[in-house]
Amino acid sequence: HRLHKRSRLTPATPATTSQKQEQTSLAHQAPQEILEAQTPETSEVELGGNVVKRLLLPAFPTNNGVSMVTTLTHPESLAAEEYRRLCFNVEWGLKETLSGPCKTLMVTSALPYEGKTITAVNLASTLARNHTVLLIDANFRKPAVHQAFGIPPEYGFSDLIEHQTIPHLFVPTERPNLSILPAGLTLGHPADLLSSQHMQQFLDALKTSSSFEYAIFDVPPASVIPDASILASKLDGIVWIIWELKTSKDLVRQALTRITNPAILGVVLNYSEQRTLPRKYDKIWKSYRHDAQKLQHRTSPMNPPT
Repeated sequence: HRLHKRSRLTPATPATTSQKQEQTSLAHQAPQEILEAQTPETSEVELGGNVVKRLLLPAFPTNNGVSMVTTLTHPESLAAEEYRRLCFNVEWGLKETLSGPCKTLMVTSALPYEGKTITAVNLASTLARNHTVLLIDANFRKPAVHQAFGIPPEYGFSDLIEHQTIPHLFVPTERPNLSILPAGLTLGHPADLLSSQHMQQFLDALKTSSSFEYAIFDVPPASVIPDASILASKLDGIVWIIWELKTSKDLVRQALTRITNPAILGVVLNYSEQRTLPRKYDKIWKSYRHDAQKLQHRTSPMNPPT
């Protein structure tokens, strides 16, 4: 797992001076300008903003209990560290928003199975270390957030929009400050629910509420159904997930055309294979963790420094 600085090169290829100068100039492009990767087999898309980093993930885990929540099960792992870096960039990207006390963003992708849910879950878990966070499953057709936290399907988001007054829908998690709103059981048409007046009333109340500082929506793929385009204009920001080696640039472009004036924070580029993480980098990370643990042990109350 790694986050790279903005780069149009594959991780193993060093950048030349001219390429570095070009990369620096890319940081000042318009937010909606799409920049192609140099190699045809990659699908990196850069849209500007503060979250444009490469988050390298291994093969995605199955939706088996809390196995998706790496930041809870393995908080000292390299993957958890990368989510912390992503979290910092999201906070930075949203700090100037004119929204109310609760800032809202959605995590989406062009296609299914690109890693948007696992990113949304771990981003929410990481943000909750220092903020109150509500993670909302807005994928009514294929909900998965409840599976990540090992809870059964129950009343949730769709029921709240439809009926408004159902109590106790926010489910606490083992992460303090993090609650989830499951997708719900109401079987109304998702597009109708998301574009309804009740939905707008819910968002207005959420943004002005002091109960949560961040609300993260896990949203269906943008190129498949209209849900993402409906929500995009209502929220403060978008984090776009791309699985490199799977998603073509044309598909990403097509998906982006479905969203009007998207507030793109940036792109998380997922790798699907563990081999994309150089062993040297992994060894360096483990060395740093080992040194940090030794320092913590020496300076603990039970082991004061000599």
